[in-house]
Amino acid sequence: METIEGVAKNVGLEMALICPEIFANMSDSEEEATEEEADVEDTFIVGTYDSMVSNEFVTIKIIDENKAVKDFIWLFPFDGDTLFIKKKVDKGEKIEVHYREQEFFDPKTNSYQKYNEITEIKLL
Repeated sequence: METIEGVAKNVGLEMALICPEIFANMSDSEEEATEEEADVEDTFIVGTYDSMVSNEFVTIKIIDENKAVKDFIWLFPFDGDTLFIKKKVDKGEKIEVHYREQEFFDPKTNSYQKYNEITEIKLL
């Protein structure tokens, strides 16, 4: 294994001398990927748990500080999902919901709709 790593290191050094623009492009691609990841901000809301509705998706309803009801869809496993699986969250409890906005095609409206997909929930 050490021999392979040594050969790879030597090949990399030779390539850097012969084709420096390739390495510059590789570096730029890595920086762009890092910038894109940084652009995806962790969006969250603090509110009180209202209800969970099961239709096409499981939707968790939260009442925010302005008394507005916000809907969040549960599509994939997320940190804190066991709170709901084990029914450990009661109506009126304060929670923090982390989410990302996603667009999905809605065949009922024949258009894309924005949904708030849950990425994490914390009981406060």
